[in-house]
Amino acid sequence: MSSASIPSDIEFFAAAFDARRQETLPLSRSDRRRQLRRVYPTIQAIALYRDGELPRREDFREVACNDLSTSGIAFYTDEAPTYDRLIVALASPSEVLYLTAAVIRTTQYGRRGEFDAYLVGCRFMGRVQIS
Repeated sequence: MSSASIPSDIEFFAAAFDARRQETLPLSRSDRRRQLRRVYPTIQAIALYRDGELPRREDFREVACNDLSTSGIAFYTDEAPTYDRLIVALASPSEVLYLTAAVIRTTQYGRRGEFDAYLVGCRFMGRVQIS
């Protein structure tokens, strides 16, 4: 299920970030994204999604986001992911949207030799309900 095909999800994304004030990231020739992505410097939450078991609310942890589109998200983490599926909790001022996501790529970044960070790019797969 594509989140871009659901009007309420599109409305959610519009509420989650104000497109008029967000910088649009340029697409390179090698960039396979089909949707416009925008800088999204916020804190959101993720949880592992293993063996079809939905996580509990307390299983979510905060991550610093880099960019967002209707088809995916990229966020930073201090450890290389050992998972290939996760649940992303995107919060707007009025609601939280829970989306399953597949890890598409991981890029390692060094920060002045002191700290290694990983940028994790994910593609949204569908919507779920977390109770």
